[in-house]
Amino acid sequence: MKKIILASAIALFFTTSAFAASDIDVHESVNNSSAQAHQLMLKKTPEKRDAATSTSQMNQHEKAITFHESTKNGSAQAHQDMAEQHKKMMSNGHKVKKPVVAESFKDMNEHQKAAVIHQSMNNGKSGAHQQMADDHLKEAEAN
Repeated sequence: MKKIILASAIALFFTTSAFAASDIDVHESVNNSSAQAHQLMLKKTPEKRDAATSTSQMNQHEKAITFHESTKNGSAQAHQDMAEQHKKMMSNGHKVKKPVVAESFKDMNEHQKAAVIHQSMNNGKSGAHQQMADDHLKEAEAN
C-alpha cells in the first residue's frame, strides 16, 4: 500500500512539474477559452504576462488597468478611457498612496469604540446612529 501511495505521489509530482514547465497556454485549454478575458490574455505577449504574474505585485493603477481591460464589457469606450487614464497616471509618476492602517479596536478610547459600534450596527446608516457616532467622535477629539 505504501508503494502505491509513493508511486502515485511521485507520478503526480513529475506530471505537474512537466505541465508547469511546458509552453502550453492555460488560457487556450480551459472550458471557456472563448470568453473575452481568456482571449485578452492570449493576445498579450508572454513578456507582458510574465512581468506581472501576480496581482499582489501590481500597484493599484496596474490592477485597475487589468480590471478595466478584462471586464465583460472591457471593449466599451468608458472602460478603455479609464484604462488610458490609469496608464497616463502611471507615466506621469503619480504615486499610489499606501493604505492607512486603522487603529486597533482595543487601542481605541471609549468614545471611538462607541462610534464604531454605532456605525457597524444593522441600521448604522440611519440618521440617529450616525448622529450618535458623530457625537462620540467629537468627544474623542475633545479629550
